[in-house]
Amino acid sequence: MLSLRHPLCAAVILCASLSAQDFLTPPAPPSGNLSSAEKEALGMALFWDEQLSSSNSVACGSCHQHSAGGVDPRTGAEASRNPGPDGLFQTTDDIFGSVGLVRRTSQADFDPTGPFAHHPQATGRRPGSTINALLAPALFWDGRASGTFTDPVSGQVSLSWGAALESQSVGPPMADGEMAHVGRTWQDLTTKLTQVRPLALASSIPNRLQNFVGRRTYPELFSVAFGTPAITAERIAFAIASYERTLFSNQTPLDNYQNGNMNAMNAQEVRGMDLFKTKGRCVQCHTFPTLGRVQFQYTGVRPADEDSGRFAVTGLQSDYGKLLVPGLRNVSLRAPYFRNGSANSLMDVIDFYDRGGDFTHANKSPHIVSIGFSQSEKDDLHAFLDSALLDSRVASGTLPFDAPTLNGGSSQTRATFGFGTASGSSDAPAMVFDDPALLGNSLSVGVHGGNPGAFAWLGMDWVPDFVSHLDFGVTCFLDWGPQHRVVAQGVLDSNGNLTHVAQLPFNPALRGQSVYLQWLLADTNAPQGFTSSEALELVLQ
Repeated sequence: MLSLRHPLCAAVILCASLSAQDFLTPPAPPSGNLSSAEKEALGMALFWDEQLSSSNSVACGSCHQHSAGGVDPRTGAEASRNPGPDGLFQTTDDIFGSVGLVRRTSQADFDPTGPFAHHPQATGRRPGSTINALLAPALFWDGRASGTFTDPVSGQVSLSWGAALESQSVGPPMADGEMAHVGRTWQDLTTKLTQVRPLALASSIPNRLQNFVGRRTYPELFSVAFGTPAITAERIAFAIASYERTLFSNQTPLDNYQNGNMNAMNAQEVRGMDLFKTKGRCVQCHTFPTLGRVQFQYTGVRPADEDSGRFAVTGLQSDYGKLLVPGLRNVSLRAPYFRNGSANSLMDVIDFYDRGGDFTHANKSPHIVSIGFSQSEKDDLHAFLDSALLDSRVASGTLPFDAPTLNGGSSQTRATFGFGTASGSSDAPAMVFDDPALLGNSLSVGVHGGNPGAFAWLGMDWVPDFVSHLDFGVTCFLDWGPQHRVVAQGVLDSNGNLTHVAQLPFNPALRGQSVYLQWLLADTNAPQGFTSSEALELVLQ
């Protein structure tokens, strides 16, 4: 029997210890974008700043909330419904994605083109998780964000390997429907960042981020992180990617168990892990230790023709329909599941794989076949996925998973109230809005559903009339007192739409006050010759 002092025994113990401690380790950053505390802090500010979007209403973090496991907690709500490839809502190919912007032209006019009309657009796939995204050699469901980063302005390769995070980060800020108006350029964004106050719309900013930002401008923050104040697309990508590399989750019960703590997982979770590795064949795609993010597979969630997946990037028929296998750490926080949000719970996911998927194709993974789990086996596997893969730091929002509170979409800062007055032949015109009322910035307010060529007026008041009264034959929700005035007027276009773009003054004394708006439209079909929209309350910020 070997003594514990025997060199071979000591070597075995040392190797086992190192192996356990290294169960999941972060890859090194690309040599051209080495991490620094300043760069990570700048990236955190950019990631959580809604001003990176054209409308000041969507940040990277809007669709990647730590508390939701790095994905969008709004997915599954009706507003997140995308009509899918058939272009029709409420059909079987609908997708629950992420809510983005109301479509607008480069002149900031609301644009009803497309299936969403004047409602916020929703993405055609669920967002992937930013937590542990640093482990993936390619990102997005189709892997189009590769490890080679090309500067989107110069077209030159900046990083030749390990830069999927940099490649991914430059997509959404220019994507119409996610964070951009039609035709937005990087010059538009970099110029904007020289003029705005960092995190102006965020609240409950973590101390570490608040201490870094302080009263600095973005050029000053870029100077701290990069040495000069220049703001470029490449630097934005480098900073955001550096921050995302800090979002590394490796403190789950599974990690602790693999690191040698045999009490980290209970008996049911261990049984579930064994099923994950053996009968369930889950580990064939969700390989240890990353639990995914390496392979592309077609599993039969929907017909392959609805989403060509990896094929759109490689052009290889063998990749048709295949999508990136997601990582599973913190999966219990990420419902609903699959790229279309069609599975509401982890048990729904288990049932899906137990029956061998729902659709077939020549490229379907050979591991996706009927399994035949018993209910107790399903319960064991569920326990493993639900709790053994949950990092408590992610669930509780503690370092490095702390984050500001975002403003976007908040009913506390902008919301309609009341109702519009219709003519006899159509529905009432509707208020269209997307922007927060950020002092010193532009604000777009529109109306749609009126008669083409009709005249419209936008009324503004500091005092609402929540009870309402009749004026011009329409129901009014503005006080129409001494402070009331018409702030815009114009003629509706051929589609019955009109957008007013206003520049709000930078007057801190107005911050926190509410302003109330309502459209009045001429309509010869209305009994009194006018129709109206519902009213809108905006809190000046």
